[in-house]
Amino acid sequence: MKKNIIRRSANQVSFHQKQRQQLITGIGFYVVLIFTTIMGKLSLSVLGWYFLIGVVTFFVYAKDKQAAQLGKWRTPETTLHVLSALGGWVGAMFAQNYLRHKTQKPDFRLAYYVTVLINLAALLYLILGDDISKY
Repeated sequence: MKKNIIRRSANQVSFHQKQRQQLITGIGFYVVLIFTTIMGKLSLSVLGWYFLIGVVTFFVYAKDKQAAQLGKWRTPETTLHVLSALGGWVGAMFAQNYLRHKTQKPDFRLAYYVTVLINLAALLYLILGDDISKY
């Protein structure tokens, strides 16, 4: 019986560590965006877009979680992935971990990480512009 208590405690610590790491990752990403905007490499409208789409994505996940719990119409997974690819991946990450939504589906998680990579590649292109061919 004690093993279960110890195992649960270890799992909870691990879960809370993961939440903390992802919170730091999300905040760090936004800090980098702000710094990049201040340096003149990114427009203020792009920075605003990332904040807006992150918040919208979080709320779409929250609505989908509520619909899942109530047995109502669900948001298509494709919509969730498009939102992530458009820059809402930080909001999606927060929703997945703080709402514990879409965390048990390996195929969904893999597709989510692909959308993050797609978005970061697009952001890098926006920042570097034509200079990207030098790398």
